[in-house]
Amino acid sequence: MDTLDNQLTSDQSLSSTSKQALLTASKWAKFLSIIGFIGIGLMALGLFFLLRNIYNSPTVFGQAKWHVLIVFMYLIFAGLNFFPVYYLLQFSNKIRTGIDNSDNISVEEGFVNLKSLFKFMGITTIVVISTYILAIIFMIGAFIFKMSELP
Repeated sequence: MDTLDNQLTSDQSLSSTSKQALLTASKWAKFLSIIGFIGIGLMALGLFFLLRNIYNSPTVFGQAKWHVLIVFMYLIFAGLNFFPVYYLLQFSNKIRTGIDNSDNISVEEGFVNLKSLFKFMGITTIVVISTYILAIIFMIGAFIFKMSELP
């Protein structure tokens, strides 16, 4: 079965409309990935200034915990933004190379990166929605608990 699948994919080629649509998508993907990397760079720059201000500011009791939390959150957001932007750039580069050189393997690698992008975004969305649901449940529980304490 694997041989038949490989034979079918190697004999098929993309239409000129499909190629043009993919080239346009790859240009937009490259633009968005560049903007994404600029955003990550600005986050790194912001983190640098934050760390510099933390180092130069006099510490107040308990303030260091918040600084560590803010730095940790910056690192998490930068890390979470890196992967989708990287996958988007790889999609753009591989699709462009594959179509320009009529290389089906590069086109396939581009689609694998697109799949990875959507998988990452889907998992991230599930985690965020789950966090919201848990936060709402916690707030409702806290409200009920607080109401039960009232005379």
